[in-house]
Amino acid sequence: MKNQEMRLPLHRVVKMLEKIVPSQVKDQGRHLVMYLAGKPGGGKTQMLEWLAKNNSWGFAMRNMGLSRMEELGGIPELIKVDVNGVEEIHTKWSVPELVSELRNKATKSDVVLCLLDDWHLAGTSTQPLGYELFSSHSLKGYDVPKNVVFVLAGNETSLAGAKTQFSAILNRVIKAPIEASFDYWRDNYAYTQGVNDSIIAFLNKKENRRFFHEEEDRMSPWGSPRSWTGLSSTLDSLKAANFNINAAEMTILCSSHVGQKAGSEFSTFHNIYHSFNTEQIFKTGSFKIPTDAAERYAFVTAVSSELFNLIDNAEEDSDAKIKFDVNNKKYIKTYASIITAVYADYKELAMVGLNSILKKSKKLLQASFSCGFFDAEIMKAVMRDSKKLAGN
Repeated sequence: MKNQEMRLPLHRVVKMLEKIVPSQVKDQGRHLVMYLAGKPGGGKTQMLEWLAKNNSWGFAMRNMGLSRMEELGGIPELIKVDVNGVEEIHTKWSVPELVSELRNKATKSDVVLCLLDDWHLAGTSTQPLGYELFSSHSLKGYDVPKNVVFVLAGNETSLAGAKTQFSAILNRVIKAPIEASFDYWRDNYAYTQGVNDSIIAFLNKKENRRFFHEEEDRMSPWGSPRSWTGLSSTLDSLKAANFNINAAEMTILCSSHVGQKAGSEFSTFHNIYHSFNTEQIFKTGSFKIPTDAAERYAFVTAVSSELFNLIDNAEEDSDAKIKFDVNNKKYIKTYASIITAVYADYKELAMVGLNSILKKSKKLLQASFSCGFFDAEIMKAVMRDSKKLAGN
C-alpha cells in the first residue's frame, strides 16, 4: 500500500490524543499539535467533543472558515504615548476573543481542549496566528493558559477548499491521516444513538461498505457517516409523522442525502427490508425464507431487529437478567426457528443476524440462548465467532 493511501482509524487517533494530552499540559514546548486530516463528514468534530466531555475537560471551538478575524486577532485600540516629551498615537491590540474564552474556561477545568476546526480553510491572514499559537502558546502577544491544548481538524483536498499550508505550520503539527471506521461507528454510535435499522443492515453488508464514506464531490451528495445519520433522522421523522412516500420519492430522498448510486441501492434494500411483516411473523410463528439472496439478507436482518424491539430493547431487572414472559419466550422460539432454518444452508447469514443482536445487547442473546430453543452448534458458533459471550 502506498504511503498516501495509508489511513489510521479516527477513534484510534483520538485515543492516542487522549493519552498525550496530560503530558502536553505539563510541557507544551516539547509537543506538536495534533491535526486530524480526513474526508468531510467522518465525525472528527463530534469525536473531539466526546473526548472532552468523557474526560470532564473544557472544550472550545473555532471554525476557521467561519470565524471573524477579530475573534482570533482582536481589534486595534488607539492609545496616546509620551515619547521624549512628544505625544504620539500608538496602536494596541485588544485581547482576542478566543484568548478571553480560553482564559475563562481554563479556570474551571484542569484541561481545556481547543479545536480549530476546518483548519484547511485557514488562509494567509489566519495561518500566522496559528504559528504564534503553536510556537509560543500566545495570540497577539497575549498568553494562553498552560492547561489549554490545541488540536486541529480538517480536510486535504481542493474539493474541500484546502488552502496551501505554510511549512512553518506543518512543521509544528502531527498531521495524522484518518478515516472513519464503519465497525466503530456502527457499534459505538449507530446502535447506541438509534440510527435506522435498515441503514445499519444495508451498510453492514460488505459490498455496500463502499458507500459508508465516499470521496467528496463538489456537484453531488456523497455517502458519509454524517449523511447516513442525516438520512436516518429524515426517515424516522417521516415515519413518526405517519407520512408515507412512494418508491420514486424514496429514491430521490435517499439520493439527496447520500448520492445517486448509494441512494438508489439503499432505497431498493429499504423497500425489501420493510416489505416483510415482521410483527405478524412473530405473532403467528409462521415464516418463509426468501429464495432471492438480497431478499434473504433483508429478511434475516429485519427479523433480528424486530426481536430486539419486541423485547423492549432488552430491559434488565435488578439482578441484571432479562425477564422473559410467555410472549417473549414465544418470540425467541420463532426467532430460533428462523435462524435454524437459515443456518442449515446459509451459515454466514445466520451469524449476521445473531451478531446484530449481540452488538445491541449481549445479555439479550445470552438470555435467548438460555431458553433452550437454539441448537447447540449455533450457540457454539456464535461464541467462537465473537468470544464476547464467553466474557472476553
